Amino acid sequence: MDPLEHRLREGLRGDRWGLSPDVDVLDRVHAGAARRRKRRKAVMAAGAVTAVIAAFGGIGYVATGGGPTIMVADGASSGAGAPAEKSAPDATDMDSDDRGAESAPGRDGDSDRRREERADQSPGSEPEQPNVLSEIAPVPGDFSPVSITATGPETYWLLGTTDGDRAALAATQDGGSTFISLASPPSAVARGDNEVSASTVSDVRFAGDGRTGWAYGGALWVTRDAGRTWEQDRSVPGLVKRLEVGGGSAYALVDNGSGWTLWRALLGEGTWQQLGVEAQAPEDLAVTGQLVAVTDKDADGTSVWASTDDGTTFETHPTPCHQDLDAGRLSATIGSLWLRCATGTGTTLHVSTDSGASWTDVPAGEPAAPATASALGARDAGRAIVAVPGEARNIGTDDTSTTPVPGLGRPAFAGFTTEEIGYILDLEGHLFRTDDGGARWSPVSIR
Repeated sequence: MDPLEHRLREGLRGDRWGLSPDVDVLDRVHAGAARRRKRRKAVMAAGAVTAVIAAFGGIGYVATGGGPTIMVADGASSGAGAPAEKSAPDATDMDSDDRGAESAPGRDGDSDRRREERADQSPGSEPEQPNVLSEIAPVPGDFSPVSITATGPETYWLLGTTDGDRAALAATQDGGSTFISLASPPSAVARGDNEVSASTVSDVRFAGDGRTGWAYGGALWVTRDAGRTWEQDRSVPGLVKRLEVGGGSAYALVDNGSGWTLWRALLGEGTWQQLGVEAQAPEDLAVTGQLVAVTDKDADGTSVWASTDDGTTFETHPTPCHQDLDAGRLSATIGSLWLRCATGTGTTLHVSTDSGASWTDVPAGEPAAPATASALGARDAGRAIVAVPGEARNIGTDDTSTTPVPGLGRPAFAGFTTEEIGYILDLEGHLFRTDDGGARWSPVSIR
């Protein structure tokens, strides 16, 4: 087995991507490998010594509405067009020396340059691995993200809009250096609660397996093949307003027109079960580990429904939020639950380390963070980020520091994948990333 064939087998393993490999593609790879072996034998017989190394970076299957498209992680091209308009590259012969510049539009002279780079390699060193694929599913030029979900430090998905308000999905596996398009539900994107309907979506969430995901925001759509295909789930009665994933389950906060209900689906089963929450005017849902929390308010004040056993049982605890305003927004991390309350002129911050049973006030920084233009992202039990226009405040129980974020508009989301890696997304579609716990933030270019 030659090196390319071996690398492709490894790259297309089903257990790596959770998807079945395309048999036709593999057959063509085998045929190409046989031809390459014949050519190498002929070259060696003529006394020539040629080192041909055809490698690739990060190949996997992604959805384009039809057959599989092969994604290259280290050289995405950009351009407009719906995913279905891009076809999979011809895998008949993947040898980069044979494909040449004709197979890579816009890269004249690449083959010669790669030969020179390989010749400059010192003995025993690993040559630079070239891009041997020229076709991927590019992110549409007018793509604007509205929601982000991550399953690891480098892997995340973006739900956004294209063609006005049509839903589109993009993903990265290298922290945002490159993005590719995925299939998306055929829905319009709701940008506010007043736009939510049974035919809209507004957010996306993926489980840690990287295969199971949901698009929601009125309607509920599910994928079990990493976004290759989507189907609408009508088993939950009502409009799905919030959805979070944790502890091997998905949880959905649903408005059925006459009241609010909370539902759970085990990731391996997908069947939704109603839980024992009777919320009156819920505001937010947070899930981490076995903790499930819902902020709520009624005639007696504001409270949080909290479960520490994966939603099997719930207790209610009072919260510091003002009864005349909303019930508060949540951000959870292992060992802590953070709460942002509106005050009318700003916000107050609070943290709980006992699943909402008690709350500690945390200074939110000055000037007061506006409730309508700020986002809270928990980092750990002692620190969180509050994003406001133009800056990110690193809020701690003992101190607060501020980092300018040029270009940041009205924040819609702030959150961390690890204690060091986090993201801020604003309402204008600008995305920012930190890899040092919020000390510095850099803009992410999606195209």
